[in-house]
Amino acid sequence: MIANLAAFLSEHKCPPLVLFNRTLSKLPPVSATIVHAESYADLAKRCDVVFSSLSEDNAVKSVFAAMFEGAREKKGKGVVFRSEEHTSELQSPRL
Repeated sequence: MIANLAAFLSEHKCPPLVLFNRTLSKLPPVSATIVHAESYADLAKRCDVVFSSLSEDNAVKSVFAAMFEGAREKKGKGVVFRSEEHTSELQSPRL
């Protein structure tokens, strides 16, 4: 999925795909079409849309808290979120 999305963005003259993972070894190498963010906050600062797939509530809360902090600097952010856990306690702060 990452390779296809990065190729699509490149073909349409978009900026490179920005990725972050707490385990750096799981990321594909940096290239002309893929760059790495330094943190979740950095990811949110640099991207207009963030795709997230997290597996448990504590990770969801901590990751989104960091992303919301990063997103405060720029309006118009979007998050595509996927989780199998119950996240009713997750609340988006007003940005």
